[in-house]
Amino acid sequence: GERFPVGTLGTTQDGRWYRFARAGASTLVPGNVIVGPAPVTNNVNNTAAATAAGATSTTFSIGATAITQNQYKDGYLSVSVTPGAGYLYNLREHAAVASSGSATWAFSPGESVQVAFTTTTRLDLIANPFRGVIQCPATTIGSNPIGVAVSAPTAGQYCWIQVEGAANVLTAGTLIVGQRAVAPTGTAGAAGPETATAATSKTESTIGQVLRVAATTAWSTIDLHLLS
Repeated sequence: GERFPVGTLGTTQDGRWYRFARAGASTLVPGNVIVGPAPVTNNVNNTAAATAAGATSTTFSIGATAITQNQYKDGYLSVSVTPGAGYLYNLREHAAVASSGSATWAFSPGESVQVAFTTTTRLDLIANPFRGVIQCPATTIGSNPIGVAVSAPTAGQYCWIQVEGAANVLTAGTLIVGQRAVAPTGTAGAAGPETATAATSKTESTIGQVLRVAATTAWSTIDLHLLS
């Protein structure tokens, strides 16, 4: 169950760090690179309703993609178009919302609207990156790599994923000790060496430095640097 808020940090005495997370649509695989949920096109660029400064919630209609209960719990309401642009508000638990439906979004304790919203304001719903984590796709990723699976939770189960320190990670390509390990690699869930081609390298995210090299399709040991 949800023993802690998703994103909660945990550590071990040897210096490895973990984040509490909820698995997305499929079972996670130990040693796979994990990414967070991608933004939902119809849940961003929403037209705000007039909301006064100091309010601790706001009500507006979403686009034509339904929202499940607590999909955005511990996530964020981003104000992307002024008035009020630049602020990011943390969200509490919420009910399910039908496609194109209206809902009230309550902020976490201690947060309130800093600059009043008008109907010119645009609001984006951003999921907590650790709620609905999935295997890193082979090529195009919808969200940045956030950790490595260390267990095999099924869809919707809560778990810990590793974000810092020595971890065994599925390998694609020829890694080199001391150099960067990146994702995506063309193999789902795998880390590999940085691509020499600049156009491809620009789409790769560093997950850490190589401690021990294993053959491609085996598991190398990576010093993860994803604590953020």
